[in-house]
Amino acid sequence: MCGQEAAQRYFICRKSYRCSSNDALRQWKGTILSFMTVTDGITHARPSAALLVCFSLGLTLMVGCSSEPTPEELTAIALSSGDITDREEAASQLTIMGESALPFMIEILDKSDSPSIRSLAVSGIAATYSYDQVDRLIDLIGDPAPAVQQSAFRAVCRLLGTEFNPIPVDATPEERQKEIGKIRKVYKNMLDSGMLQDWIERLKRKKASA
Repeated sequence: MCGQEAAQRYFICRKSYRCSSNDALRQWKGTILSFMTVTDGITHARPSAALLVCFSLGLTLMVGCSSEPTPEELTAIALSSGDITDREEAASQLTIMGESALPFMIEILDKSDSPSIRSLAVSGIAATYSYDQVDRLIDLIGDPAPAVQQSAFRAVCRLLGTEFNPIPVDATPEERQKEIGKIRKVYKNMLDSGMLQDWIERLKRKKASA
């Protein structure tokens, strides 16, 4: 089985497991009650039967899909799955993988035609604090998709440690580009003055002390 097929089966299994776990809980609730007896208003359970039920219930809830997809497999799903939910879940998983997943998130940003998937990729890139992507993120504030615009705006604010004035969603392309120009000017000033490097060092110290 190829990697993408295995990863796709992982997502299918996760869905089935969530459903089957809920069904199992309902079934075992009835089973547990069947081992209970009431004497003088007090509920009792036969010890051996209760232990068997608990053990079986634990097994039911623990059994699932143990093989996590690789970044390559997640990227393939995020770009080609016919199920938008699977695509979004794959992209979301990539965003929490850190710097090792950065090339894959960039690939998704380059190739995906889905605003929601591209927005997730932007958020994931920002989470890695990859400063060589700042220029591109600033450009993406002018993306045609509002979801991508907003994710890129938040990403730039996060990376530069600056709260820029929000750009209205209904801003004209000219108005948006004017605001992007202001952001780019601030970014250039931070680079030239050394303020950006100071900010990055502060983030490193904060991370190290966390």
